[in-house]
Amino acid sequence: MKIKKKTLDRNKTKEILDSFHELVIEKGYNNVSINDIRNKSKIALGTIYKHFPQGKIAIIKQKLIDITREQLKLEKFLTFNNDPDSLKEFISNLVKIQRKDDAFYRGITQALITNPLFFQEIHEISNEYYKKLVKKIKDDPTQYPGLSEEILIKVLKFISETCNAYIQRHMFISPIFDSDEELIGFLTKLIQLFIENEFKIIF
Repeated sequence: MKIKKKTLDRNKTKEILDSFHELVIEKGYNNVSINDIRNKSKIALGTIYKHFPQGKIAIIKQKLIDITREQLKLEKFLTFNNDPDSLKEFISNLVKIQRKDDAFYRGITQALITNPLFFQEIHEISNEYYKKLVKKIKDDPTQYPGLSEEILIKVLKFISETCNAYIQRHMFISPIFDSDEELIGFLTKLIQLFIENEFKIIF
């Protein structure tokens, strides 16, 4: 039985991304080359560039998009609507993902800090993702009917980036809470307060 070309392409893309992920943990983002990825993945350079024509920068962009999708699960935004348990679950997921992949996040943080152009490109990717997310949310007229797409993008960015700022400060620089549970409890109350006050904090 023949394996479909799309399946083969997906498998190769996954292998490239997984190899890149492991290499960032081993060596740090700035020390990883396309040749390293080729050696680790056992995939030819031509094939890597076929999947990622811009090379390493395209690989990390795709990896960050995948991470963002995992972090910002659409259904969590659609359902928490000021429900503390759902909101806590959403924030717990952010903490769990970053804790699980601590070394990779450190490598990515290094890349963002040392490369302003890269930081700008990632910022643009993030904005595009939020726009797509909001478009899906606004397809349901019962969700946030009084908010424009522009304001809802600001809201989602505020929630996600505020949470990530506290989480990364707590994990990577110096703990500001005695435990992850304490951090999650604080962020749940903070974001709930933000929602209860009709998002006024960002205007």
